[in-house]
Amino acid sequence: MSATLTEVLSKLASNQNQSTNPTSKVTLDEATDFLIRNDWFGGGTAEITSNKEAVFKMVRPQETVSSSVDCHLTINNMSGQPLLALNQHDFTKPGVQSSRMNEKRGMTLSRFDLSSSSPDTIVPICMITRNYCKLTIHNRYEVELVGPTALNYDPANRPFSIDCKGHWPKSFTFNATHSGEQLANVKKTMANKWQLHVSAGEDILLFLGIACAIDFMSHESPQRTTTNVAIVAADWAGGMLRGAG
Repeated sequence: MSATLTEVLSKLASNQNQSTNPTSKVTLDEATDFLIRNDWFGGGTAEITSNKEAVFKMVRPQETVSSSVDCHLTINNMSGQPLLALNQHDFTKPGVQSSRMNEKRGMTLSRFDLSSSSPDTIVPICMITRNYCKLTIHNRYEVELVGPTALNYDPANRPFSIDCKGHWPKSFTFNATHSGEQLANVKKTMANKWQLHVSAGEDILLFLGIACAIDFMSHESPQRTTTNVAIVAADWAGGMLRGAG
């Protein structure tokens, strides 16, 4: 008999203080759907449900009382135990001045090591990169598995990478680069809700973290652009005033 999502998550939480692989796959034998309702303007908290039952919660680090991990977001189980950490960073090439046209930002997705004696021990599992494309208004995303997570896949397919296709979050798919097989997909259901569909046998936590990271960056991108435009406009206005003086 196949394990249910509740049973899998309960087993995962009970692995604390036991010798386990902190990046082992968390999978189900059947495809699973998650509904995420984001609240970026209300602080970033999001409740993640499956079959109308709350199973995860995404929170800002200031809401996480016990964790001292430097990250932008954590994904916790409903008992408040952190499972994933998401940390954002910039990419800049030496000698190249950063601009909107060569903007490249990303997030590192890490798993909390539930077997560690320290509750804040994390293990990086993948990198999600956002590339601005000047030929379209849409961003381009890249996903690459890192560390022991990459070892969860067939050696013949390493380094294992994931292709992101579509326009977030209206119609978006995650495909294995080497085979083209669809591993998960996302579709928008309402203004502030989107659904993640994870294929049978695929890592639930991995794709949940990747999807939440892309959603965060997709909201951060236009806000960052608006801020940059405001700064440029203020500098231009200041220059005009100085010139007039």
